[in-house]
Amino acid sequence: NEEIKKWLENVLNYIPILVTNISIETSDPGTAVFSVETEESGLLIGNNGETLQALNHLLRRVAEKKRGVTPDTMGGIVLDVNGYRKKNEERLRGVAAMLGERAIGFKHEVEMEPMGAYERRIVHSFFQSHPNLTTESRGEGRGRHIVIKYVEEKINDSPAKIL
Repeated sequence: NEEIKKWLENVLNYIPILVTNISIETSDPGTAVFSVETEESGLLIGNNGETLQALNHLLRRVAEKKRGVTPDTMGGIVLDVNGYRKKNEERLRGVAAMLGERAIGFKHEVEMEPMGAYERRIVHSFFQSHPNLTTESRGEGRGRHIVIKYVEEKINDSPAKIL
């Protein structure tokens, strides 16, 4: 991880921003989170996190090469800038919870806005154990989105609650 951190520092030196700190934390087992702190986060995050996703992709590829592993056998690598990813995950779970309540209330499927694979995985995980909601991805490319579906599999007579 230190070698990957040095690579990240070198790449960030080519971007005209001041990085105050880069730290490495372990979140899930085997997942290294590289947290970058800067006063100028907008340049690294980009529009809707697109630049951050691209940098994260590059970081994973470098890690694969340096470790000599494939994406299937390598632990996770996540790049975050000023806590953007964590805040985005919390916002996404909040939106998913609201739309899940709507799906239960109307007993109908609800479509979410298009999002990237990482964000879709968060929403799928959020509803994984819910007794009355299931999710599926639909669409292709940038239009790929999640549909939250109501299903009649109540375990008891009380109405289902998401949170």
